[in-house]
Amino acid sequence: MTDAPLTGREKALSLVIGLLATAAVIELAFRVWMPAPGGFNNERDEYPSNPRGYFDELRVEDGKPVYGVPMVQHPTTGERVGDPVRPDAPPRILGLGDSQGMGQGVRFEDTAFERMAVLLDERGIDARVVNRAVRGYDIAEVVDRAEEELAQADYDLVIYWLVLDDFGLAVGARPEPAPSASAAVRFFRHARAQWAVSQATTQAYLEAFTGASLAEGSDALGRLHEAVQAHDADLVVAVMPLLYDFDAYPFGPIHAALRTVCDDRKLACVDLLPALRTSDASSLWVHPIDHHPNETAHARIAAVLVDAVQSGPRLTAEDTPKNME
Repeated sequence: MTDAPLTGREKALSLVIGLLATAAVIELAFRVWMPAPGGFNNERDEYPSNPRGYFDELRVEDGKPVYGVPMVQHPTTGERVGDPVRPDAPPRILGLGDSQGMGQGVRFEDTAFERMAVLLDERGIDARVVNRAVRGYDIAEVVDRAEEELAQADYDLVIYWLVLDDFGLAVGARPEPAPSASAAVRFFRHARAQWAVSQATTQAYLEAFTGASLAEGSDALGRLHEAVQAHDADLVVAVMPLLYDFDAYPFGPIHAALRTVCDDRKLACVDLLPALRTSDASSLWVHPIDHHPNETAHARIAAVLVDAVQSGPRLTAEDTPKNME
């Protein structure tokens, strides 16, 4: 044993050994404690966990439970099928939209359109909403569905639940991170790819409400308004925000553009952002991997829509539904 100082070579070797040991500990930690990178998926209404205790256990796959709520859809037309909360109330309101209005991941009775019937009844208005929202609908499909439904039944009011990709969304292919044997490298590559996708998607949303895309969407809104007016009904456009980082919400320009479009075309427009941004966006998600609005968000939306439609001339406690005259 000697007290002689380490040589430069020995110091370098000690440093390398220390770095390798630290890297090994980090890699082990990622392998043991970090889950495999999970993917955001808003297209399926089944979930690997039940963090809020809201879901049913639907089945077991590979020894693991799969959670969700009953999501029965019409086999031909695709809308949600369920038992109305107030089945005897006259169907005076037509609800249109996509999977958000349909209520993906939310029990039928907890959807905003069903909750509206209860709130309207509390205000002395006998009416319920016929929910014809369908997963994947864009504005052109909403217009077509409105014309079809209005030709078959009389409604006093049509609510279009507009989401921010209804005017089209041009997002490039999702980049796949390069494979690696290291769990730590895979994690950081996945995080970097997710960040790039998030930035590209935000830009795509903003661009969808400019130029030709905005003009085409605005014209489609005009056609929807004309179709509703042709059947002696009123239209309310409910603008649904993305449930994303309300503290630094990047989509304000879209809401402003839509308010301008509605003002120019004399459309009743309800911006749902103020009622939702009082909570953290993630608290309003159906599930961490599915950012559709949950039952709490649907309840708030129902309250805002009831206030909006009651302030119009069509629905008051004293009036008579067209289909009851």
